[in-house]
Amino acid sequence: MEITGLLLYNKEIILGYFFKIEINSLDLKNLENIGFPFIKNLKKYDNDQIISLTTLEIKKRNSFLIKRGALTEIAKIDNLNLLVLTGIFFSFNYTNIDNHLYFQQKGLEYFFKKLKIKGDEMHD
Repeated sequence: MEITGLLLYNKEIILGYFFKIEINSLDLKNLENIGFPFIKNLKKYDNDQIISLTTLEIKKRNSFLIKRGALTEIAKIDNLNLLVLTGIFFSFNYTNIDNHLYFQQKGLEYFFKKLKIKGDEMHD
């Protein structure tokens, strides 16, 4: 996710984008082709990112990446292969900026609903 620039956006926009994804069989090959160059360079990219970080900074980065990765599970796209997921992450860069408000709204709706359910459980 980091290598594609997706992490520049907040979790609500990312989750809303993931909820909006509809993939057909023709898209799979295209997304794999988009994702391949990123995966090919991922190890070098990751090493370049952490080379100057302290152990604490590496732990914070890893925690952040895990939390953002959990959004794929919430949106039920975590079962897709890594090339397809990476293609999805990168394809976000081509979404219309006007759609970002829609994505954010959908992500916020999810988190507000989750908070409401949690709050209701606490009052039972």
